Amino acid sequence: MTLRFSPRPHHVRRLVVTNNIHDFVELHCEHARSGEPHPGIILALRTDPSTLVQKLERAARLLTAAIAANQLMYLDSFGSEEAAQSFAVSLTPASDI
Repeated sequence: MTLRFSPRPHHVRRLVVTNNIHDFVELHCEHARSGEPHPGIILALRTDPSTLVQKLERAARLLTAAIAANQLMYLDSFGSEEAAQSFAVSLTPASDI
C-alpha cells in the first residue's frame, strides 16, 4: 500500500489526521524505509468533539511544514498548551531553533 499525497496548487502540502492507526503507522513505516517523504501524519484516538477540536487547533497553530514533515504524531501530544509547545519544540529541526 502506498500513501500518495496529491500535488496542490502552489505546492501546498497538507498533513493527514486519521483515527486509522494501524494502516497509517504501516504507511509511515513504508515511507521511512523507501525514503519517500510525506507531509506528516497525526493519529487521533476517538474522543469527544470539543477535545478533538482543541487538540487540532493547537496542532494547527504550532506545527509548521518543516516540523511536521515525515513525522508520525499522536494528537494526544497536543493535550495541553504546555505539552503541545514542548512537543512542537522537540520536533523542530536544530537549524530552526
